[in-house]
Amino acid sequence: MNNEYFEISFRLVVALAAGGIIGLERSYRGRAAGFRMANKTFSGHVDEWPVGRYHQAHYHGSGRLLHPLRSEGFVMLWPRELGSRPFESGHGDEVVVEPWKAGGLYSPPGNWFHAHFNTGAEPARQLAFYGSSGFDPLAPEREEQFAASQESVREGGRLIDYADEDPEVRRRYRAELERKSVPFDMPDSLFLPKG
Repeated sequence: MNNEYFEISFRLVVALAAGGIIGLERSYRGRAAGFRMANKTFSGHVDEWPVGRYHQAHYHGSGRLLHPLRSEGFVMLWPRELGSRPFESGHGDEVVVEPWKAGGLYSPPGNWFHAHFNTGAEPARQLAFYGSSGFDPLAPEREEQFAASQESVREGGRLIDYADEDPEVRRRYRAELERKSVPFDMPDSLFLPKG
């Protein structure tokens, strides 16, 4: 086994293990760990979030490949131009909902808002790879895109705070959880206006 293969394998295993240890703000009490592979060939992260919870909607450039490792759920997506409340603004027919499960692979379109929902009876875990091909060298603009995807759209970022999201998003999620007898586990205070 050559050194580069060992380094890639080692970094991936560390990221998978750390996904259950390090916190990230994008999902209510979720966890994530990022990684960069040898020679900056590609990067990504492992995300984990509990039963009955979902990520805040956000957008970024194209080329992110998501590989669910555990649980099941769906991703809700809509073009950024529809804003943060597509149902309220009469564009609910343009919102796409796609299921995912462990072992699958999906890639949200570039610059579309999307949120990841866990509807399974166990914590969800996904492995994400970045880059238009997955193997592009890291570029400064991608670093800026990542930072912006962690900031609220109210502050010029690419993330919809729970309090600013379309209420239909949460209503549909709760209905799906109820259908599966999975408890919703997010406090109402998350969805109240801030300030």
